[in-house]
Amino acid sequence: DELEGIDSFESFARNGGWEYNNKTDEGVHMTFWNNKYDDAACQWRLDHARQLFHNKYPNMATESDLPEPRCDFSKATFYGNSDGPRLDIR
Repeated sequence: DELEGIDSFESFARNGGWEYNNKTDEGVHMTFWNNKYDDAACQWRLDHARQLFHNKYPNMATESDLPEPRCDFSKATFYGNSDGPRLDIR
């Protein structure tokens, strides 16, 4: 895919590729997800995704052009009268 640079996932996997291994914090035959929890690496991934989006949709608004969404989370609705999550909400 464009984001990770995999042209054919089937071929990638057949040749031993792994997008990410949580024990080594690296991919095999790819580096996109390396250092998964590193702030600089995460920022690079976000910037890369934003640039790809801009290249594909140059006339669309970006997230910085849009207002912050209003948070409509209701603790009482979600948790009910207890401190635990309500399991009956679908």
